[in-house]
Amino acid sequence: MIGVVAGAVGSLRAGRAVPRLPDWPGGAGVRARVTETAVSGDKILVGLAVTGTRDGTGTGENSRWQVLTVRDGRIAAIEGFDDRDEAAAWARLASA
Repeated sequence: MIGVVAGAVGSLRAGRAVPRLPDWPGGAGVRARVTETAVSGDKILVGLAVTGTRDGTGTGENSRWQVLTVRDGRIAAIEGFDDRDEAAAWARLASA
């Protein structure tokens, strides 16, 4: 199992530690809802609507995207993006 600790714009690769970046959702006050998924070859684009802050004081909603790379039926890498077009390009999808 791979533990995921990554930033809003960051990456995780199997077998490599990634430092926690302060703006990435995490903690008791943060919630994420999947808003879209799309598959292109070995890439899966996941859109997220993220609400709250780590300390539970924040409100509002932010959009984030992740691109998961799958190899041999397992997630081999996760890339995080603030911009859907960048995420779609990384996943080799047409932007919406």
